[in-house]
Amino acid sequence: STEEDQPPSASSGTGTNSVLAESYQSLSEALPLGKKKSPRTILFTSPRSGEGTTTTVLNLAITLAGHGYKVVVVGADLRTGRCHTLLH
Repeated sequence: STEEDQPPSASSGTGTNSVLAESYQSLSEALPLGKKKSPRTILFTSPRSGEGTTTTVLNLAITLAGHGYKVVVVGADLRTGRCHTLLH
């Protein structure tokens, strides 16, 4: 099993204090959520595959859900969609 086949985890198996987990925590804190004019939709996109968009979206979703936010991930990559398999 390769690392890409593993389900996403904000801790990535290295503990919740890992650099990766802290990065997603920082990203979630930088978003204006819970404010008076907080966004209802956040869109992530990239021009090429392999840039980490799916990993970023899923780890951020896991982090936000862990903080009690309601999260819906819509995977719209019609060529190489992986969200449904990583979260299954």
